[in-house]
Amino acid sequence: MIIDDILKSAYSPLADVYDRISKWKQLKDDLAIKTRLLYLECSRNLALLSTVQLDRAGSEIAADDEDYLAVVGGLEIDVLEMLFFEGEESSKFFKLLNAKMDESVDDPGEERQARGRDSTPPTIIQACVALYVSIYTLRKIAQMPRKGIAFRKVNFRTRLRNIRSNFLAIVKMLSRQKEVDAILREKP
Repeated sequence: MIIDDILKSAYSPLADVYDRISKWKQLKDDLAIKTRLLYLECSRNLALLSTVQLDRAGSEIAADDEDYLAVVGGLEIDVLEMLFFEGEESSKFFKLLNAKMDESVDDPGEERQARGRDSTPPTIIQACVALYVSIYTLRKIAQMPRKGIAFRKVNFRTRLRNIRSNFLAIVKMLSRQKEVDAILREKP
């Protein structure tokens, strides 16, 4: 029984990811659906991020406030994760993802320093990868108990601001794509 429980618990997350990959692949090269799904996920995350005060400077709100931790747990990364499994380098969606971002993208921490200020802006897929890794990492950190002194102080407010900045840049880029623009401009 214990072995069955272990196998089931190990299988469940893999089965979930495999199921999502299969569904993603069923979309084939449907540029409109994939672009709109990415746009919607980024927009929903922006709406969630707008519920907390990220720009308020000062000490009245701690950088690791519980509300920031709650928002981190609510950020969605399902579509971002599926971008890793796109695979078809000749697909229209893959070509869209390789478009250069505007200069306004703010890469989190080390990536910005590694790229340097004068380097070329990242592609949409690079910005999405940075977002995925940042959000995934923050989720893990937010779930860990931090009772000792070894953990570095994590400024969730700053990290969430960087995440918001990336989401804004991606939404801006995607809203200019005809697949998204057509829906945004459509009148009832």
